[in-house]
Amino acid sequence: MALVRTAAGPRFLLCFLLTMSGCTGSGRVSIISTNLRELPSTGPLVKTLDAQRCFFWIDSSPTTGDTTVSDTSPETAPALQRLYIAMESANLFQFLDNGKRRMAMSLVLRGSPKSGPHSYKVDRQSLRMIQHSGYNHTRWASLNGIVSVRREADGSIRGRFKMAAKQQHFLITTGWTGRQHALLVGEFCAVHNPEAGRRIIELTESDGMARTRPTKSQQFSGVARDTRKPPPASTPLK
Repeated sequence: MALVRTAAGPRFLLCFLLTMSGCTGSGRVSIISTNLRELPSTGPLVKTLDAQRCFFWIDSSPTTGDTTVSDTSPETAPALQRLYIAMESANLFQFLDNGKRRMAMSLVLRGSPKSGPHSYKVDRQSLRMIQHSGYNHTRWASLNGIVSVRREADGSIRGRFKMAAKQQHFLITTGWTGRQHALLVGEFCAVHNPEAGRRIIELTESDGMARTRPTKSQQFSGVARDTRKPPPASTPLK
């Protein structure tokens, strides 16, 4: 009986933390490879990443990479506004996998969300995502797709998305490499928190993933730094 009581403690703590996650938002991303020439004989066909924190804010920054402008007033023209959505894994139990398993994702969309469902067109600047698991590092950048968002009565926003994205892996010998494509589908519930969200944006735009217009030799290559070194974003997401 003592063993049963001991095991119930962590289960109760996990349920409590999941219940309390509503105040920080949440999200889930499923990743499906579009490689139709090879099929792994083992492992899942769909990779799923969960985020226990998801935030949003709206501003009228003239460029999507600007994270210094505060939320705009209602008088700002909706066409000039940007909807920012940023999510990350909470990494609550850092004693598991040495605390190295984490993900972060950001969306930048043109226009502000409405009370009813509103669709956004995805382009190459819309999504940035990174995932680290031990010594394995992967990142994604959007190509095209769609995001549907609606504003809730409590001030939060809910949405879902489906998009095609580039995918790269980090290798010690070659740095960031690969030109694979993947299908990303997911859902999220985001709460308003610009400060927390901007920190996540910075993580997803690091190491050659900025939402600026780089030269062809720099775009999605990470050549701005020594690619033989571990990526800066492999440090813990705090």
